[in-house]
Amino acid sequence: MQAFFRHLYRQRERAQTPYQKLCATRSIAVFEVLLSTGVRISELCALRVCDVDLQEGCLHIYGKGRKERRLPLGSSCVRNALQNYHHLAHPDAAFDD
Repeated sequence: MQAFFRHLYRQRERAQTPYQKLCATRSIAVFEVLLSTGVRISELCALRVCDVDLQEGCLHIYGKGRKERRLPLGSSCVRNALQNYHHLAHPDAAFDD
């Protein structure tokens, strides 16, 4: 797993265009969240900015049957990955941190 993440971070460092950097940063955020929280892929795809609470360190997930649950984000790597992606994807929008 460490080799996989090294590869992703290396891709981001070697990105030659803003779009390549955005895609690599998104991939890092996706895999950090998936592995840290155990969230389902469908739940991650439905995640909205307002469902991420960096101060509390959790995600608000709406799963099967519209059941709501809170999942802890885990390490600071996950929070940093989410912040980095948000700042690249939405440079003018504020993020709850």
